[in-house]
Amino acid sequence: MLRVAAVAVLPPRHVRMHDLGLTMMFGCVVRAWTWCLASPDVASGPVMRLDVSRKPGSVAQAWRRTQKASLGPNYRPRHVAQLDRGKMIPVIDFSKLQGDERALTLAQIANGCEEWGFFQLVNHGISEELLERVKKVCSECYQLREGRFNESTPVRSLNELVDRESQGEAVKKLKDVDWEDVFVLQDDNAWPSNPHDFKETMEEYREELRKLAEKVMELMDQNLGLEKGYIKKAFTGDGQQEAFFGTKVSHYPPCPRPDLVDGLRAHTDAGGVILLFQDDQVGGLQILKDGEWVEVQPMKNSIVINTGDQIEVVSNGRYKSTWHRVLATRDGNRRSIASFYNPSLKATIAPAAAPAASSYPKFMFGNYMDVYVKQKFEAKEPRFEAVAAM
Repeated sequence: MLRVAAVAVLPPRHVRMHDLGLTMMFGCVVRAWTWCLASPDVASGPVMRLDVSRKPGSVAQAWRRTQKASLGPNYRPRHVAQLDRGKMIPVIDFSKLQGDERALTLAQIANGCEEWGFFQLVNHGISEELLERVKKVCSECYQLREGRFNESTPVRSLNELVDRESQGEAVKKLKDVDWEDVFVLQDDNAWPSNPHDFKETMEEYREELRKLAEKVMELMDQNLGLEKGYIKKAFTGDGQQEAFFGTKVSHYPPCPRPDLVDGLRAHTDAGGVILLFQDDQVGGLQILKDGEWVEVQPMKNSIVINTGDQIEVVSNGRYKSTWHRVLATRDGNRRSIASFYNPSLKATIAPAAAPAASSYPKFMFGNYMDVYVKQKFEAKEPRFEAVAAM
């Protein structure tokens, strides 16, 4: 009988409400609640399944125009989708914005946003010395956490599944857990106290990432023909609120049965601009491109940028929020540090296009997150329809 040894944390399946202020994690909001992990016998909250409108100008109609005919409005990528090893997401030299190749670099960024929803930045201005310190403190922090793996829900669930398989039962991949150890850093939450230089290092790193996110958003403004600072203003309610900036520190430990559990299930990100500092040795991140999975190749000290659901809305569908997932692997402990530059919960999000030309609804971001926490691993189009009806 196989016994699994790894660290993993189950994303929240059930929320208990406590009046403890606003918190965001996993790119999701917990609105005046804290996440409490439920025992496996507690059922998930109901998933809202709405009929997707076919009327002209609706979200679903706009989406259909930009997708292959074979992909329906409730499309979810399947794990049996083909892996295309011949494709590679754009790699962009950010330093060339300062020289004669600025126009070309802007065009490359536009292509990354429009055709992929992902691109990698090199020469992005964040010092290698800082990035090496970030790797060090995050790896050391994980080593201090890994002893709890025997009690984690995914480990127990996988052991139970393998036990049933060993008794001759046909089993299927686990659908409600992720093989991931994770914690989230915000400006106002509790941070690990060890290693001793963790907080100082990560505060410096987060400040650099926040500035990089705002630079990238200004380039998106320019490419979309918007005034400088438009997206930032949209995310902050024209400067009346603070945008959310959170950093999710994850590790995906070695998994003896990656055929039975995902590192992180396929989803799109709810928010704005996501900046990922991924492991430069252990892969596993894949994005869905034209119905096929494409690996995001590890590249030392690059920053992977992807656009979330709110950028898709503001751009009126021109920029894509792309399905992506992380595969569990037998070898290597994948480190993943993702920072989310998201709107304030009170910010009103709408397409920058004139209302008559808009294909997406206008809504308050907090309302969108109320839907997202129930439907993170479902198609985004019904989420837009649901929030439009609120």
